[in-house]
Amino acid sequence: MDDDLLLPCPFCGGRAVFDVSDKGYVSAECGECGTRGPGFKSSDGYELARNHWSARNADDLSSKGLVVVPIEPTDAMLIAGSRSGFPGRVWRYMVEAAIDEEER
Repeated sequence: MDDDLLLPCPFCGGRAVFDVSDKGYVSAECGECGTRGPGFKSSDGYELARNHWSARNADDLSSKGLVVVPIEPTDAMLIAGSRSGFPGRVWRYMVEAAIDEEER
């Protein structure tokens, strides 16, 4: 599917592209900051990935119990985490686990 059908990244404005994992999951990803949408493994994976990437309504996400967070924590997130005894490196493990879960 054509990458030009994807909206720019909602965080940095970078150009988004489709990515297909080794396991065949299709997702949309920002080529600049690395923000990535969930992966979809089906015959309409590209369409689902595009629709999810293009959904910009925070209410849609919050109604599903989700929020959008950056792959790398911001300084404010690291400070808040350190105050709670939550080491910064744990963030990466949590993001990686969420990505792995999407691919199951």
